[in-house]
Amino acid sequence: MPSTSNHPEAGITDAVSVPGPWVENKTLVLRRQSVHRPKQLEAGPFAADVASFGLHLAAENKAAGTVRTYAEAALWFAAAHLLCETGKTRWGQVDAQDVQRWTVRLLGLYSDAYARNQFRALQQFFRWLAAEDGGLAVPGAPAGHPLGHRRPGSARRRVVRFG
Repeated sequence: MPSTSNHPEAGITDAVSVPGPWVENKTLVLRRQSVHRPKQLEAGPFAADVASFGLHLAAENKAAGTVRTYAEAALWFAAAHLLCETGKTRWGQVDAQDVQRWTVRLLGLYSDAYARNQFRALQQFFRWLAAEDGGLAVPGAPAGHPLGHRRPGSARRRVVRFG
């Protein structure tokens, strides 16, 4: 392999330039740096509902990874945002702005795709919770839950050009 270099600004630790017959020089990424941020999952009063949601998903024969991802998203939202940031202790207290603030926080720390997946997991959780509770009474939230018909943020970053 002709050359190895570091590209910390792109999160790439090793890249190799490989000549190819169709391109004079092609760069292959060997591995990317991953920043592991431990998630706070101690959801206290919210945990029982999330466990029921996980059981519901498992009973629907969802893949184990899907069950884990969706349940973890709801636990993380409850533990890291609702309990720590707002002091809320019941799902009925959650409103659309809580989910929006959480999504903005995720967009600032993680990729758009990851934040969108977390949003969709919460969307599924709130749909299930609304059906279980016969519809949550959340002010200003259509469809019976804090997310209503909202969509996750766009994956595209907007480029502003001057001149």
